[in-house]
Amino acid sequence: MSPLDTTAQVLLEQGRPADARPLLRECLAWARATSNPVVEYHVLLSDALACRREHSFVTHPWIGWRRDLFARLAAVALEHDIETDHVTAVIEASRIEPPEGAGVAWPWPVRVRTLGRFEVLLGRTALPFGPKVQRKPLELLRAIVAHGGIDVREEVLLDTLWPDADGDAAQHALEMTVHRLRKLLGIPGAIVQRDRMLSLDPKRCWVDALVLRRSIAAAHVVIDAGAAAGRDAVRREAARIAALYRGPFLTSSVDERPWAGEMRNRIRAELGRYLEALQRFEGDGSGGPIVDACRRQLVDADPVIATRSAMAAPTRARS
Repeated sequence: MSPLDTTAQVLLEQGRPADARPLLRECLAWARATSNPVVEYHVLLSDALACRREHSFVTHPWIGWRRDLFARLAAVALEHDIETDHVTAVIEASRIEPPEGAGVAWPWPVRVRTLGRFEVLLGRTALPFGPKVQRKPLELLRAIVAHGGIDVREEVLLDTLWPDADGDAAQHALEMTVHRLRKLLGIPGAIVQRDRMLSLDPKRCWVDALVLRRSIAAAHVVIDAGAAAGRDAVRREAARIAALYRGPFLTSSVDERPWAGEMRNRIRAELGRYLEALQRFEGDGSGGPIVDACRRQLVDADPVIATRSAMAAPTRARS
């Protein structure tokens, strides 16, 4: 982002669009003259959303016609902190569903954090974990996440949470716990039960561990593209991964279950392989600035990561 664009953003946040627009026009001319599509897109989006806010366009027929397009624009705006209050109000008023890849800034009905700490946010409010909160529904939520979050077979959850109960009793316990979890979340459709499988609805639930694993897979694709993708794309993916990983998966004493440990180790192994791939992208030896910055953040969050990458043991043979 250029200094002109930064100044314009400050003016927009102060409610001074008339003062901001000349700077945005200068920035737009510079972006086009230098063939910088990222800044050009940023300026155009900022100006458009500022105009919407200025004229109180919270709902508009155009949104109904192009909900998918507005959803993608809104996700970019929220990621880059552009008119966040206005964009959030439009999303909520028009009930816009998140596009694929929408980040944590999207106003998700349910946000679940499992990396570094366990936390459930319902809208903007954290779910309290006091003594009166039922433990089994939350354990079911954690188990669904630990088993991938989508299409988790009921028999897996029965074996995980009720290993000593007989078939009918375990099934009844699961049904009751699903009902209580839905009631606890208070979001219709957040828990999907179909064909003897349970899922967290990806249109209503954001889960940091699941987003992290998808981000790692996407980052490998970018690295494999090599020069065609460019260093900026690799750097953005690395920054996203480092920001998501705030610590090991479910580490409290309450969560010391074999299934939690399996996902914890799986994520650590995936991060280790990603760091190795990142180092290969930057060349052999001690690595470059992208891998160094990413590795530093990951190791700060979880020192075990240092033992999971080739950089901790450069002579180890790679599989």
